[in-house]
Amino acid sequence: NYRCGIKYASIFHLTYDEMISCGIKPIPGPSLCVVRDPQSRFESEVRWRVNFEDHWLGDDSNEVVSRMINECEKAKRHIKADTFSHCQPQSHYLYKGIYIPSSSYHSTNLLTTSSSSSDKNDKDNSTSSLREPVCDYLISSNLIQHDKFLKAILGSYVPKKNISNRTENGLDVGDHLNSWTLKKKEIDWIHSFYKEDYNENAIRLALEGNVLRKKGNCYIISNKSNAFDS
Repeated sequence: NYRCGIKYASIFHLTYDEMISCGIKPIPGPSLCVVRDPQSRFESEVRWRVNFEDHWLGDDSNEVVSRMINECEKAKRHIKADTFSHCQPQSHYLYKGIYIPSSSYHSTNLLTTSSSSSDKNDKDNSTSSLREPVCDYLISSNLIQHDKFLKAILGSYVPKKNISNRTENGLDVGDHLNSWTLKKKEIDWIHSFYKEDYNENAIRLALEGNVLRKKGNCYIISNKSNAFDS
């Protein structure tokens, strides 16, 4: 529990602003950030809950999705920050100075909004002078697509998949959820709840397969991605 009001949280789940607010110094050195499609991220979180939190076992897919939506809507930093962290937009992790930490995501005092240019080669992917990129490089979670780039900056070992399924008697606990389909109202909720991520141009460019690097107060498409055949 941190005196800054953030409780039950892993340091790895804190945004840059939250770390500073709690008096934690970020590890020095270059940083690599990985983003996911918001819907894919939400689906992954549901599967994780079923695999690792016993009180979610046995629920059908509809009930599990509804419970996850309810948890995200009620998540607060000062109660169980890890749940809050898994629900808050990814864009909060990409910048510092983007908002003033508060107890609830919905009461967060956002200092800026992102632009949504449709030009893939737009060099100014963010228009605000209040926020500053945290990541030296930004890519999508399709790690195989960036294999050469990642080997160049990480070395020979590049993780391909996060193995997170728990098994019992040789079967994945969450197998009954692996093929479920979200309903339209649930997809609409995701688009509304994570509108910051959908409107964040840097995330869109990364999900299109680009390697981005920070420059000034924005992220731009990195020329180095060509050198690594990413």
